[in-house]
Amino acid sequence: MPYVDQMEPASSRYGAAPDESQRATEMRPTAITRARTGLVVLAAVLTEIVVIAALGNQWVTKHIADSILRDQLNRAGRPAGFGTDFKTALLTYNWRFSPLPTDHQNILLSQVVLIVATLVLSGLLIAAVVRGPGTFSQGFFATWMAVVVATMLGAYLRGVVNTVFPRTAAQVFFGALGPNSFTFFAALMLGFVAALVAGAVAATTRRTVPVAAPMVSAPTPYLPPEQPPPYYGEPARTGPERAPWQDQRYGPPTPTAPRGDADQPTTALPTVPPGDDAGEPTTQLPSLGEEGRGASAPAESAPAESAPPDEAGTTRFPRPPEEDPGRPSS
Repeated sequence: MPYVDQMEPASSRYGAAPDESQRATEMRPTAITRARTGLVVLAAVLTEIVVIAALGNQWVTKHIADSILRDQLNRAGRPAGFGTDFKTALLTYNWRFSPLPTDHQNILLSQVVLIVATLVLSGLLIAAVVRGPGTFSQGFFATWMAVVVATMLGAYLRGVVNTVFPRTAAQVFFGALGPNSFTFFAALMLGFVAALVAGAVAATTRRTVPVAAPMVSAPTPYLPPEQPPPYYGEPARTGPERAPWQDQRYGPPTPTAPRGDADQPTTALPTVPPGDDAGEPTTQLPSLGEEGRGASAPAESAPAESAPPDEAGTTRFPRPPEEDPGRPSS
């Protein structure tokens, strides 16, 4: 496998690599903006107080209630229009300095609880959400949603205090004094006005906070990579060129013969086919000697086997002289 002779870390045509300190400075600003949370909360809560005091006092609400009554009389049982419902929503935050003589159901107290809960809860929610860069959009939407949520929660408390209807869980959570469409519409209008003021205050009063410069460590010296060994080409082949499948180095190992006496080759003596002629010489094993046999024992010959049909001839040994059986052995 060929090796790469040398690898360069970078090329000059793309320019030098930026310094680590320069890169860290560009990625992290040296100053950021923060909203003045206290001023934004104060502006939003004061705006709510002004709007509620202007549209919910007893002199204004008396004229609004009389106008709603005249509209109902003129319609003679027909459903109320948008104008009548809009005036009804304006009575959500109504208040007065002293209760009416006929107020035995805590009507004034329930309205005070609704207004106080709206102011306190909206202030807490704005303080929790408006933290950040202090942009107009952040202050606007944070204040708007906070006022709506605070008004809905205050409506539940109003249903608990007011005793015009039986004080039950169904009446508190789903009754006419709990959160309804008129309460939600009034919360949207009040929150929109307060959000405009809070967003403007957040954008104009935000401050710039310096950020400590990032710590720059000493640049790491460049260490060239380890170079591969030199490559001088493929080694010269010795012997005739052979295909990979003919080369034993790429093929399976040569099977070895199993060891055992039964599988070893044996040497067989040549045989002579049997014939009718008794005087024809036969193949005979060498004599065992006088000591190995008795005096009257005849000569033993090897058993004759049939020769293969493809053999042209066999080697014959001369027959030894026959011994006289009546002759005594020496």
